[in-house]
Parts: sequence; structure tokens; C-alpha cells
Amino acid sequence: MINKKQLLKICMFVFLLVLVMQSVYGLGVAPARTLFNSGNKVETGQLRIINNQHKDMKVVIYATGEYKDYFKTSESIVIIDSSESSKTISYELNIPNNLPPGRNIVEIIILELPVEMQEGNTIITDSGAIIMQDKDEGEMISATTAVIAQLLIDIPYPGKYLVSNLHVNSANSGDVVTFTASLFGKGDQNINNVEGTAIIKGPTNEEITRVQTNAISLASGDDGKVVANWKADLNPGTYFVEMVVNFDGKQIVLSKPFMIGNKNLNIKDLIIDQFKLGQIVKVDVIAESVWNSEIKDVYAELNVLDSTGSSIKSVKTSSEDIPSLGSIILSGYWNTQDMIIGNYDINVKLFYEEKISEKLFNAVINVDAINIADSSLIAGQVTGGETSKKSNTLTLLIVAVLVLIVINVFWFTVIKKIQKKIKK
Repeated sequence: MINKKQLLKICMFVFLLVLVMQSVYGLGVAPARTLFNSGNKVETGQLRIINNQHKDMKVVIYATGEYKDYFKTSESIVIIDSSESSKTISYELNIPNNLPPGRNIVEIIILELPVEMQEGNTIITDSGAIIMQDKDEGEMISATTAVIAQLLIDIPYPGKYLVSNLHVNSANSGDVVTFTASLFGKGDQNINNVEGTAIIKGPTNEEITRVQTNAISLASGDDGKVVANWKADLNPGTYFVEMVVNFDGKQIVLSKPFMIGNKNLNIKDLIIDQFKLGQIVKVDVIAESVWNSEIKDVYAELNVLDSTGSSIKSVKTSSEDIPSLGSIILSGYWNTQDMIIGNYDINVKLFYEEKISEKLFNAVINVDAINIADSSLIAGQVTGGETSKKSNTLTLLIVAVLVLIVINVFWFTVIKKIQKKIKK
């Protein structure tokens, strides 16, 4: 059972931890990470303890974890005056022979002590808590601000050993794509020759081409790069590169997807057939893709705009998946009951994968036909089928009749004048 005294200690500890989290920026350390890979058995360095709040401060410095006994410092407790922005301490790192190859980490804790604590009456636990010994009250738990510095010890692997990362720059169709393999010599022997082959593959893993990199040598502990450049004469889409890096009879393989161009869809056309003003008419938006893989859940919205640019009607189409390098018809229905004869703009938007493609069309609405044209004047289309043709023929007949009437009235007036002159 937890007695009242223990419960009070736990509550006090939690409360102090909250205070620590709120004031962590008062204390700092630089550098936060130091790398040692020279192979020396004894390394020396310095840590700068930063007094961000310019206050009187007392800090304790100690190592934790598996390698804590390898770290030694001349000052385990450091006093910093409020007039000092920082203080530098020196340390020594004794590296044993039995460290495993690869990266080993020694963590150094810089812990701010409460002002009332004095040297010689504190015990610091691995968790960062401080136990203060008090003659009358016994043990009292306290916690305060702490920061961590890491000392990284890289132990070489036996023989020739290479670590590599692959990077690919983005590009558009027709641009040059650069494949870069960053190389890190982690073995205890030099590497005489490193070179790579970039194998470019399509979305279904079919090989498209191969490109060779440059060749370099790499000393133990050094780093370098091999690079391959390739002109991307392909359609926009997602592709894959497999980089095979060969070094002195050994090989590593890296792979990564990359993109050419932007995943954009084009609005090819807007078609409205069998138009009758006042009725519900079907609208078809034709969308096309130059992307080399399927794009899912594509839909369109049409906004009919009046002469002031205000939206007076909105239509949403069905949602469809557009195939690789293909096209689809997105259909919706427009209730034209409140529309009147006149000129309008129809703004069409495609929505897909958090992107929007947009195109504006001009529309002339008649009683039984609608004429639609691409506002960019690159392409235009008159839709309405046979009804539209009949309407155009009827219009021409009406115009012809009106012209004949005007001509007849003109000649009738002229003949009347001539007859009057003859009678006189």
C-alpha cells in the first residue's frame, strides 16, 4: 500500500515535471550532437551550457545508459552567474576496443539543480530525478530542467563497407532527371572503385532504359556521390528507379519512386444534347488524362454565370475513375426551368486528388437550342443535334420572309408614286 508520504512525493514529482516542461527553453547546450570517427581511443571535446534566461544557475553534468562510464568531465557541477550567457566545460571520452561496428551513442544530461541543493547531498538517478538527502525530513524528490547532448561514436565495419542513400530530383516531360546516390565509406578499408547503374521502370515494373553513373574511389570514413542524368522523354506519371551500386566486387541495390510532370487532368469538351429551355437536360463533361496510371474519384462541377459574373445555377456530375492515358464522360443534369434566353458563361471545374482543373465556356441559350464555344477560341462546338439544325433553318426562313416583305413594301411605294405622276 502507498502511504500518504509516498503519495505526496509522487504528486510533487509530477508537479515538478510539469514545471520542467514549461521552462525547458531556459537551459540549452551546444553542440547538441558531436561525431567521433577518427579511431582514436581517447577523444576530447567541449560542451557550451547556455543560460537563455540570464539567471543564477547551478547545473549537474552526467552520462547515462550503456556507455556512461566512458565519459569524464572536469566539472560535474557547474555554477553559472546571471551575468553569464553561457559557460564551456571540457570532457574526455575513452573509447573501448569492444564497441560494436556502426553508430554508438553516449547521452550527456545537463540538469539544472534547484537553488537550495548543495553539492554532496544529492543522488541523481538514471531517470533524471534528483533525490535530496535531508537530515530531518529524510529523502525528498525533486526534478528540474534538463537538456541532452549526444556523443556519436562511429566504429568502422571490417573490410569494405558502404552505406548509400538515393535521391531523385523532380522534373517535367522533356527535362533532365538526376539520380544521385550519396555514399558513405563505413568500412576500415578504402574502396577503389564505386559506380552505379540507374534502371528506370514504368508503373507496371517494365524496364524503360538504363543510365550509367560516374565512377569514384572512397577512402575509409569518407563520403562521396555518384550521379546519373537522364532526359525524361515520357508522358507525365509515376515511375520507379532501381540504382545498382557496385564497389570492388560487392553490390547494393536502392530503389525509389519518382514523378515526371504534374498529375493534372484536362477538360476536353462540354456537350449538352437535346436542349429544351425549361426542362431538365443532360450535360456531359469530357475529361482526359495524360497521366500513366489511373486517377480515382474524378467529378465535375458546372457553374452557370450571368452577365455580372454571378453564379445562378450549379450542376454536379457523377464521380468516375479515369484510366491511364484515357478519357471519361462525367454526366450531370441541369434544371433549366428558371433560365431565360440570353448569353451566359459556364465555368467547368474538375476535382481530383485535392486538385482542381478549370475551363470556361460561352453559352448562347435559345428556346430549343444551346450554342457552346470554348472561351479560349481554340476549339468550339455547337450542340443541340437535329433540333438545333431545325431552329437555324427556321430562323433563316423568317429572315428571308422579312426581307421579301420590306422589298415588296418598297416597290409598292415606288409604283404608287409613279402612278400619281402619270395621272397628273
